[in-house]
Amino acid sequence: MIKDRSNLSFLFLTKRIDRFLACIPDDWQNGYDNVTVCSTIENQLTADYRLSIFKNLPIKYKCITAQPLLEEINIEEYLDNIR
Repeated sequence: MIKDRSNLSFLFLTKRIDRFLACIPDDWQNGYDNVTVCSTIENQLTADYRLSIFKNLPIKYKCITAQPLLEEINIEEYLDNIR
């Protein structure tokens, strides 16, 4: 449906970015033009774990959200190619 509805934009937020490759369709390649994938983080531990995976995934449009933000975090090293 997402591929067929290219006139709509889709935003996926996930705390399980480590499962991403197991869940994408066969024709995903680097992503669809109408899909943004957002990895959520809560603290420095989850930021370092999830974003180290996220930065290498084949996703055309990426974003990061901190919710709930439980402590001060530094994510500067993960911000390349994030929109």
